[in-house]
Amino acid sequence: MGWLDWDEFANDYDGVFLRDPVYINMLEMILEQLGDVDEKRILDIGCGTGNLAFQLLQRSPGALVLGMDPSAKMRELFSGRFSGLENVAVTDGDALAIPARDSEFDFIVTSLALHHVPRETKAGSAIELARVLKPGGTLLYADRFVDRDGPPGDPERARDTIRKMTGWAMYCLDNDAYDKAVMIIESIPNDLRENGEYVITSEAWLGYLRDAGFRDFDVLAIPPAEYGLKIIRGKLDGVGSV
Repeated sequence: MGWLDWDEFANDYDGVFLRDPVYINMLEMILEQLGDVDEKRILDIGCGTGNLAFQLLQRSPGALVLGMDPSAKMRELFSGRFSGLENVAVTDGDALAIPARDSEFDFIVTSLALHHVPRETKAGSAIELARVLKPGGTLLYADRFVDRDGPPGDPERARDTIRKMTGWAMYCLDNDAYDKAVMIIESIPNDLRENGEYVITSEAWLGYLRDAGFRDFDVLAIPPAEYGLKIIRGKLDGVGSV
């Protein structure tokens, strides 16, 4: 599970994350990349309490959204938030075992989730994403990345991680997001030891995605760019587009 119990943290999640301007920038950029997705089928991996899905449905109320999260409490909050909406559902699952048919979705969105996938299973995760996406479908993968890859203990990777995370924490402090700043600082030892946090370079992820059949990539920096958050946008090989 790693260092953080997401079931215990679920009730505090929105109060912590929605004060972070970097998180807000990330959601806004994902929505801009999605555009109008009415009547499209969308999988939200690591949906949490439903912040991305909520804003998506404000813009495209006819979208068909399936949220997926391994935390039972997160799913409970997500389900309550969208109670009564027939076009929204939530399910247990993770990026290595998605409970969906082949080629089911037009879009996959995921934010701050796939860095929890261990290094040795990231390639399998990319294959699983490709399995459930329609040919020509779009992946929007937002996460944090390092610029120097290497195993735990690599000094240059450690410096890069510490620099990015402390900068992000200070930025949160400057923007009245104290609890998120503390959470970021607490995450640093777990990043360095890869205790539930397996952050790699965007280039490494692009390699896994290419091998799984994705093409036509854009890599977009989420401001402030120096903290290492990016969106990888890619399309799955196949006839047609969405």
